[in-house]
Amino acid sequence: MFITQVISNIVDKGFRKIKILVTGISDVRTAQQVTPFGIDSAPIKGMKALYAPTNKNGKNIIIGYYNKSLLADDGETRIYSVNDDGSLSTFIWLKKDGAIHIGSSDNHMTQYEGLASAFNTLKADLNQARAALSLPPSVADITSAKINEIKTI
Repeated sequence: MFITQVISNIVDKGFRKIKILVTGISDVRTAQQVTPFGIDSAPIKGMKALYAPTNKNGKNIIIGYYNKSLLADDGETRIYSVNDDGSLSTFIWLKKDGAIHIGSSDNHMTQYEGLASAFNTLKADLNQARAALSLPPSVADITSAKINEIKTI
């Protein structure tokens, strides 16, 4: 096995091919990237990759990368992306306490149904007060804020 440096990558016939620098400036090779099922990930230039032989002659593969951003604690999983310079772009962090942090640990996502219930109660109270003053009722509506593609338990 070799610790190599990524030069570039392309998708060819459904497979990600990684161009790497292996033993020196003149030793440039290309290998197929092997990843866990369901993960589509492309390395940035300059990443250190582990290049290994297989039992098929000439069929070498990239089996992983040296990770410089290790923050997950025991039992946790963190998925992240980086910018071209290697700095963190965004992440999804499955915490061992059951929390899921998406892009931040400082802001809260909103549980729509609870918010809608509280909003509708407030709107009904407001409309009751407006009616007492002979004002038209509020037509405020928050249904356009509902995101159907992201669910919570």
